[in-house]
Amino acid sequence: MTITQTMPDRFAFTLGDRMKRAMKVAGVSRGEMADYLDVEPTTVSTWMNDRVQPGVQTLRLWALKTGAPYEWLVTGKYTPRDLNPEPTD
Repeated sequence: MTITQTMPDRFAFTLGDRMKRAMKVAGVSRGEMADYLDVEPTTVSTWMNDRVQPGVQTLRLWALKTGAPYEWLVTGKYTPRDLNPEPTD
């Protein structure tokens, strides 16, 4: 007999949840992000509340501004990569 377990909904984080988390960790306010992206603060809110999904370019800029990995923002998954590999001879 095989038992299949599913992830409870309370652990299913949306794109908006990840965008909020990235801003919080980076210490970026909604107004700062709006200025950075040249949009209205209400637009930032619609993205963070999952009412409208931002485009790829917006997500890339969001990642740059917050320091969050783009892959994590989009998918919720992240595979760390060594950004400073040791030189090989």
